[in-house]
Amino acid sequence: MPHSAGTTLNLRVLVDGSVVEIIADEVTSSTHRIYASGVGDCSVQLTGSGAVDVWEMPSIWQLSQ
Repeated sequence: MPHSAGTTLNLRVLVDGSVVEIIADEVTSSTHRIYASGVGDCSVQLTGSGAVDVWEMPSIWQLSQ
C-alpha cells in the first residue's frame, strides 16, 4: 500500500554478508544479493530523520565451536 506524504514508513533493514533484506511496515519485503568488489568495500548509509536502532548479531559459527 503506498504511503502518502507526512505518514511514517517503518523500515527494517537486515544485512547478512552479501544479502540485504528490506522490510517495510512488517508487510512488504525486498531481498537483494550484493557483491562487493573487495573486502571492506561494502557500507550502509542512513539518511533522513527518525530513530535508528542497530544490532550486530553474533555468528552462528562462533557459537557452535
